[in-house]
Amino acid sequence: MKSERPNILIICSDQHTPGVLGCYGNAVVQTPHLDALAGNGIVFDSAYCASPVCVASRLSMLTGRHPGNIGVWGLADTIPSTTPTWPMALSAAGWETVISGRMHLVYGDRNHGFEHRLCGDAYPTMRNHFAHWRNQEPDVTRNVKAIAEAGAGIARHDAEDDIAQGFALKYLHQQNPSRRTRPFALCVGFYRPHTPYSAPEELADLYRDFEPEITGSLEDLPPYYRSLARHFGLEKDPPTPAQARRAVQVYYSMVTGLDRRVGLLCQMLRQQGFWDNTIIIYTSDHGDMLGKHGLWFKSSFYEESVRVPLIIHWPEGFRKGIRIKEPVSLIDLFPSLCELAGTEPYDFLDGSSFLPALKGAPLEPGREVFAEYADYGIHSPMRMIRNERYKLIYCHQQDPLLFDLVDDPGETVNRANVPELADTVRSMKERLLSDWNPESVRERVLLNQQYRDILMQAEDSIRAATGTAGFPWH
Repeated sequence: MKSERPNILIICSDQHTPGVLGCYGNAVVQTPHLDALAGNGIVFDSAYCASPVCVASRLSMLTGRHPGNIGVWGLADTIPSTTPTWPMALSAAGWETVISGRMHLVYGDRNHGFEHRLCGDAYPTMRNHFAHWRNQEPDVTRNVKAIAEAGAGIARHDAEDDIAQGFALKYLHQQNPSRRTRPFALCVGFYRPHTPYSAPEELADLYRDFEPEITGSLEDLPPYYRSLARHFGLEKDPPTPAQARRAVQVYYSMVTGLDRRVGLLCQMLRQQGFWDNTIIIYTSDHGDMLGKHGLWFKSSFYEESVRVPLIIHWPEGFRKGIRIKEPVSLIDLFPSLCELAGTEPYDFLDGSSFLPALKGAPLEPGREVFAEYADYGIHSPMRMIRNERYKLIYCHQQDPLLFDLVDDPGETVNRANVPELADTVRSMKERLLSDWNPESVRERVLLNQQYRDILMQAEDSIRAATGTAGFPWH
């Protein structure tokens, strides 16, 4: 019997800042396919990741939990296979859950609740990246080189995305709407526009005449972001203006390449007769600073790094041509999918469903979102809270930052010491610390590193003794 419940296609890119999308106001970048989804769907103007680093963001999104609540902070972390994820919840509700490509499930269980994996998950790693936490000097060479060497080229990441796209297209091509008894929930994970800043020549030449504005100075950064700049090598060897411009140009090229991949997936949905009954969700795990405030890459709570695109398209079932300004988090995806599937809400989730807003109801007033960071480049755990107007950033044992995102969307003026906003700072800081203890987080992160060290040492020993890649999950 044909299934009438909607199929779900979730497309998750890596390191895509929403400011480089036509539907988010960029008049230069060419993103016709994502813009079309946005124009006939719903755009969230204030969507945030739970942590501005790949693994912590993705596993938080999968589990609907804050990073600290699942013990995931860095690129070498994972979760037990028994941890509930939204693919598990959808499978329980009758969906066939499938993943193709990147979700940064770095070792051990590479499915974490997905019924099928169509191809491998690139970039397995157990390597710790916590050098600053142990008073060691980090290796920053590859970070600054990514900017200096921006240009035409094909990286391994492009090949990985070709594979993920190919398997996803093949899966869709093999489906027949009239014969399916279960709806599918297909998640396609792309690597781009993650660094390196490189693109095939035809794409890399698209924006050579574009002159991006590179603004901000490292001198204006608070101490904990100066530490991040040092980690990335930006203090010692900052990019030249020409290098910075070229890196941004190529980033735009990578985004256009990603948009074309989205277009092919949409074309296949139409061809196979799934278009009208498929919910399409596009997002990314975090953004890229692209030189704003003097910073590059991710790992900060500035908007360019922690805010993400979120576009949802299903004209048959949701509103269309709508923009939602209230803040939401990627951890809200799990409860939203549960509500869509008719599943009773799970009380262990940290997020809250935004499904009512997709159908016309307002989001609850006073909505807040949080993000955490306790990985490379800083010395102490950090957390962010954002409400409809203000963003408070707190780094343990340092003065907080308060930005007014209405009057100062560029986050150029710290208002934490404005007398009239003292109550705002106090109440937001209390909320931020109410379920988050930075001393405890630091202890848990350090313990986590010790666990990873044992894994790393064991794998190195196995590799040396056997000449293999190490543990069997590689």
